[in-house]
Amino acid sequence: METSLAIGRRVVAESSHRCCHLPSPVFPFRPTLRHRLRNHSVTIICMAQRRRMIIKRRTPPAALRKKRRFADESQSLELDPQSTRFSGRLTTELNSANGPIQLLRLIQSYGLYFSGTQVTMALARLAAFATYQELSDEQLAAQARATRRCVLLLRQRLHDCDLISYARASYSLGRLDIYDEGLMAEVVEEVYDKLNLFSPDGLAALLTGMSLLGHRPPDRWLNVFALEVYTRFSRFNGQELANIMYGIARLQYNPSAAWVERCMECFRAVMSLPSVPPMAPAMVKFGFGLASLQIRPSFNWTTAFIARARPLLDTLAARELSVLLWSMSRMLKPTGTAPARAMGTAADSRSTSSGLGTGMSSAAVMPQDAEKAESREGGAATATTAEAAVSVGLDREFLDAWFRCSARRMSSSSAASLVLALQALAVLQVTQLPSKYVNAMLARLLTAVPSGRLKAGAAAQRQASAAGTSLSGVEMVSVLLSLVALRIRPGPEWMESYLTGLESNLTELEAPVLCDLAWALARLQYQPSPEWAKSFTSKCLMFEGELTDQQISLLAWTYQQLRLSRPELLQNVPELIIRS
Repeated sequence: METSLAIGRRVVAESSHRCCHLPSPVFPFRPTLRHRLRNHSVTIICMAQRRRMIIKRRTPPAALRKKRRFADESQSLELDPQSTRFSGRLTTELNSANGPIQLLRLIQSYGLYFSGTQVTMALARLAAFATYQELSDEQLAAQARATRRCVLLLRQRLHDCDLISYARASYSLGRLDIYDEGLMAEVVEEVYDKLNLFSPDGLAALLTGMSLLGHRPPDRWLNVFALEVYTRFSRFNGQELANIMYGIARLQYNPSAAWVERCMECFRAVMSLPSVPPMAPAMVKFGFGLASLQIRPSFNWTTAFIARARPLLDTLAARELSVLLWSMSRMLKPTGTAPARAMGTAADSRSTSSGLGTGMSSAAVMPQDAEKAESREGGAATATTAEAAVSVGLDREFLDAWFRCSARRMSSSSAASLVLALQALAVLQVTQLPSKYVNAMLARLLTAVPSGRLKAGAAAQRQASAAGTSLSGVEMVSVLLSLVALRIRPGPEWMESYLTGLESNLTELEAPVLCDLAWALARLQYQPSPEWAKSFTSKCLMFEGELTDQQISLLAWTYQQLRLSRPELLQNVPELIIRS
């Protein structure tokens, strides 16, 4: 041990430990030049863990948590149009707007600086707000003003758009239900020579918007569009194929048989992939398109379609369930079967003389319009046998699942959905309906009967029928025809309430529909009240010069079955004709 003294001498003291004098068995380590420390600093890594105090915070209740607030407020951004970052900043603000009020302020301040692409982005945001948000009155007013401004700006910037912007504009206008015939005609002409450059999703969005607006391009345009879609069939997903088939059906365009076959093959292949998520609405759209175009798929395709749709029934809404069953009834209906021969009796064949006993009048209508269009035609006269439907692929397991899901959603079913479902069941001749479904259906029909509209005017009646909240006169007659075909006979109280609501709609019925109503009452064996019979007779006498001999015979047969006094118009009908 060495000690340094103040005078500079070194004093060495002996250690008191004896172990230090013992020789070490280990070879003495003598550092060489390689072991010398370098001049630069050496990084020292500490392997010890850092200790810190863990403080456990209690999670506050949901009412006390600070939520992120996305307020739709009109605020000034103070952007500089002369800045090089102005265009990018404007695009960011468009895509991050919290509502139509904020978007309207942005359009009012910087709308003149928008490019064509930015105008279509604003339309897409407005369509998203209208679809996925519940807007207040102030927001609805701001949305209407912003939409009008965007349409005016799009007219000026239409030539400045890229390909995807045309598709975005068409789809957004369709979702907003803003139809400008001149603007859509310009869009059609702009993209005619560029259809070969569109991506698959762009083609699907372009046609979907036109179909939602009801704008039908020229045949030459549709022919080129169908050709471009045919060359890209393998690149579409299931939702895009469903939108294309739905749009073609809405626009009443008849593609070639090869095009339809290729589309069905691709849709079946895409939907059968394990990686594809369930897309029940897409299957409803595709089936509706096939049914509207009167295309009957093969047995294998129909069986695979039904097997794929069966586990997805519980994810469908009430209207989608009705449209799906209606599509199945159209696709499974055998061709070449006469309505009168399908009914099997002479009394049933009499109903085919009216407008409710024929097939669809239009080849393509949208699902919500299909409910109203099909309700004008009746399902009793075009019925097939249950064995024919089951042999094609609509098994009892599918029907049981459909009845179960429909009964659960009966409270949310619209009036037109009920009519469409009854039409489809009548066409398929499914006579063994579950009692739970029948009771729920009859109770829901009474809530849709316009019983309180006797005091309302004709304008209010038409508005309520158009809104789908109540049944129209033609739809109510169609319901009775479907009940006859399904062999369902409601009780006297139900019939009395139903005919009371129908009495106010007798004035809007035509002569063929009145004959169908008379035939349905005779088959249901229900005798109406004298007041109702008097109103019905007075309405029939208004068409005295328009009724045919067959219709007069049908009315006479009805009065005889219901034991009602025949008016003067029906007094001269021979008894032999009535019995026949």
